[in-house]
Amino acid sequence: MEARQIGLLGLLSGEDRRFIIPVFQRNYDWKDEQCIQLFKDIENVEIDEERKSHFLGTIVYISNSEVDMIDFHEYVLIDGQQRITTTILLLKALHDTLQEKEDKECINLRNRIYDFYLTNRYADEVHKFRLKPMIDDDVVFQRLMNNDFDFIDKTSRIYKNYILFIELINNSQMSVMEIFEGIKKLIVVYIGLKRGEDDPQLIFESLNSTGLSLSEADLIRNYILMEREPLEQEELYKKYWYKIEKILSNENISDFIRDYLTMKQNDIPNKNNIYVEFKKYVRKNSYQNIELILEDILYYSKIYVRFLNDIEVDKDIKEVIKDIRDLKVTVSYPFLMEVYSDYEQGIISKEVLINTYKLIETYVFRRLICDSPTNSLNKVFKNLAKELKENKDYKNRYYDYLVSILLNKKYSAAFPLDSEFKHEFLTRNMYKFKHSRYLLEHLENENNKEKVDVNILSIEHIMPQKLDAKWTLKLGNNAQSIHGKYLHNIGNLTLTGYNSNLSNKSFEDKKIILEKSRLKLNENLSSTESWNEEEIEKRANELFKTAIKCWKMPKADEKLINNAEFIEKEFFDLSDEIDVTGRKPIAFEILGQKHTVNSWKNFMYEASKILYNLEERIFKTFVYDNDFSGRKSRIISSRKDMREPVQINDGIFMETNLNANSVLNYVKLMMEKYEMSDEDMRFWIK
Repeated sequence: MEARQIGLLGLLSGEDRRFIIPVFQRNYDWKDEQCIQLFKDIENVEIDEERKSHFLGTIVYISNSEVDMIDFHEYVLIDGQQRITTTILLLKALHDTLQEKEDKECINLRNRIYDFYLTNRYADEVHKFRLKPMIDDDVVFQRLMNNDFDFIDKTSRIYKNYILFIELINNSQMSVMEIFEGIKKLIVVYIGLKRGEDDPQLIFESLNSTGLSLSEADLIRNYILMEREPLEQEELYKKYWYKIEKILSNENISDFIRDYLTMKQNDIPNKNNIYVEFKKYVRKNSYQNIELILEDILYYSKIYVRFLNDIEVDKDIKEVIKDIRDLKVTVSYPFLMEVYSDYEQGIISKEVLINTYKLIETYVFRRLICDSPTNSLNKVFKNLAKELKENKDYKNRYYDYLVSILLNKKYSAAFPLDSEFKHEFLTRNMYKFKHSRYLLEHLENENNKEKVDVNILSIEHIMPQKLDAKWTLKLGNNAQSIHGKYLHNIGNLTLTGYNSNLSNKSFEDKKIILEKSRLKLNENLSSTESWNEEEIEKRANELFKTAIKCWKMPKADEKLINNAEFIEKEFFDLSDEIDVTGRKPIAFEILGQKHTVNSWKNFMYEASKILYNLEERIFKTFVYDNDFSGRKSRIISSRKDMREPVQINDGIFMETNLNANSVLNYVKLMMEKYEMSDEDMRFWIK
């Protein structure tokens, strides 16, 4: 590794030298404010005669071994591409501004910029320009450098920043010569890495940890491509990663990779830890060529984008995917991806795919209506495919097994029954329900051959949000009480395109206007004589009859529901608040390994042995830890004076005469001491 300070122009101007932006880097993305700040810095350093330089940052590069030779040098930029690209755009703007100047000094400067900083004077066309940006950026850059402005992409930051610099130069109080003198004062510290000796990936990660703003997707792309030779980088990038970026767009890739890893590993990575988990996944699957992993990621990206954008070709599948997208329950995407893959591979039919997606939509929406905890869905969906495919004949009874698995969920993961669904549907505040428009859309379009676009409609309160004298008189002595109770009730809500015309009009006037909309939601209002508590409740109950058609409770095979195998598959993790009194453990899973047990005593002993073998140093501290002191005697001790001790190892004993809930709490405490999360262990009980 070589490092030293140098003037930026000195770095750029070496004879027969070119800088390559490798495919593992992000595209050029400096915005106006960053370019303006650089320009101001250049003006300020030139104005201040006492300042000899302005530090621009660090440039890290490694030689391109496939091109580097005695008389020509190519450098692959590991860090600094944004600053070098921006400086070259500024130099190009200065050069072009000088085109109209005829004096000798200006002509000399123009030629100097072109020959020493923008181009390699004697190089061939391929190596002519001193910078080679990323693929899409390079197309714009080549046209800019060749003054081909007719077909240039004017939305590109390359072009936009060039135009911005032209404007800044023309509006500056300084001459072009003075601006150039300011550029000459820009200095950098360059770090030249030696191929085969220095690890560019480690250096890149170090730079990122100290402030380089890169997304998890950027880091993943770098990890995949950086350590490979440039030609292999280009091939993998063009064949896979470039397509993934085009399919999903860069802002969605991090979420996609997170869901991809969840699908593959049945565990949800932390949003800020996707890159680390991806590296673990690649290393764990090192038996696979990286190209096979990229091929798989590309395949699933084509499925994933269906949940982001309205691109599905099949009309029926497109409709049910839209419904799921509208619910915004992205935690279900890992499971939905796998189901769609099963459909594409012919494991399930189109009918099973649609029914499965509708089942998930119903399960999620009923839970939203009933205000069930949303965090429990993480655990449900990350393991749902695994639970399904543990059944040997799942391909033949795909939907039936899924129904049974979901209906067997208990507590925070339970599938809301019709009675609970009805109670919440009839009583909750639906106007402030975040999916109220989705709800009304489905109530309107249920069994409609021609779907109504509700996006052009607004939600209307039939009984208005503010009561005037007429409405108060119509509602009677309990007007304020009725208004407070039923204002946001589903029975009092509808859709209309005449919202601004309705305001506080009387019910008689409103129903005439609402009738004009010809919406199914409003068709019975014309036959209603007055609007009061009784009519609101009546309409709410009628709407519920439609709701249980839209989000119908699935019918399950009773043999599967009552089958002991399914009951035993009900599992929990340590974060679940569950009373296990009177229930027997069957198995537990930790660090991906499942262990069969037959009692809570056995559960605690086996879990403790695993933790001890994992890191005995930590476990030995429990002997003196006050958290394991117990009420009457120690739970973990170096002495055997316990009611039912078991020996974990020489000199360490554990009390096992504990009730079921105490066992779970002490196991949870041990997991916390090992800095493991509650979800790192799950257990099955009868």
